[in-house]
Amino acid sequence: MSLAKYFRLFAIFALVFGPTPVARAAEPRALADTLYEILLNTPVAAPPPGWSETEDELHARLRSIAEDAAAVAKGKPEDALLLLAVDHHESAFGVDVDRGPCYRGPDGNSSRCDSGNAYCPLQLHIGAERGAQAFADRRMCFRIGLAGLKHGRIADCPSDDMQFAGYAGGSCSRGAKGSRELVAFWGQWKQRYAAELAREQAEDEAAAKDKVADR
Repeated sequence: MSLAKYFRLFAIFALVFGPTPVARAAEPRALADTLYEILLNTPVAAPPPGWSETEDELHARLRSIAEDAAAVAKGKPEDALLLLAVDHHESAFGVDVDRGPCYRGPDGNSSRCDSGNAYCPLQLHIGAERGAQAFADRRMCFRIGLAGLKHGRIADCPSDDMQFAGYAGGSCSRGAKGSRELVAFWGQWKQRYAAELAREQAEDEAAAKDKVADR
């Protein structure tokens, strides 16, 4: 079952992330370069029947994913990692789930992509019309998903591992399993790449200061 099967956009309480080594905003372009390097070393789902992708096309698509995540996250590495973690958890960056329509078996009736009800890389339940738009515009998909992830916390399920229950299931009970899976997966990505992103950010900030000093 997709993590976002019962996706619902809540705007009740804003989720405020605690300080981490990657919390400060970086330049989107510099962040995109680092995210791209991460994606190049991340397993990607093989194209399903009817889909194909050359190595150059895959690299171009991964570059585009990195740029979109950095732009939607407004240069905030932690938010960008959250988007990529959900994307990988939901679709492993598969080309059909990224571009649409989702492959649903030779007869088109498989349960994949929540029986066709989940759209775009974050597998959002937003209806067919908006879903088609989100397939055509990955940044739209990322914006909707990030808003739901950051502002979908439910007051009745306050523990940290339940912070995405609203996004994952619409309630504490339905979203418990999905939230725990996502929190754990996102935590692994932060732990794995925090130092790399922080180092890149420090280099960018140092270069920016040098540029100002040279004026």
